[in-house]
Amino acid sequence: MSTIVPDANNCVLSAGGKVITVAITKDARGWATAERMLKDGGCTVDTLTQLGKRAGIAHHCSTGNPRAEVLFVTGSRMFRLLYVPAAEPSADDRATLVELAKFAAKH
Repeated sequence: MSTIVPDANNCVLSAGGKVITVAITKDARGWATAERMLKDGGCTVDTLTQLGKRAGIAHHCSTGNPRAEVLFVTGSRMFRLLYVPAAEPSADDRATLVELAKFAAKH
């Protein structure tokens, strides 16, 4: 396993060809920007009501690497969690990423 912490708001973990990045930023652009980021790449986007009204997960994208990405906005913070495995993330993989996002939102 490899861990990189480039600054106080970002963390990158990789193991066995799989990568997870977590980024938390102060961002005044809000949900409209996050929503555009989710839809970029021709992805299927599901809302994540358990993370609030401004939250979603992108998966099964038509361009780029197989991935699942959770984006949500709370107050002035934008959370971005990206999981990039070798193959398309399963429903269980996506559920685990959502659980990680819920943890990040509380800490």
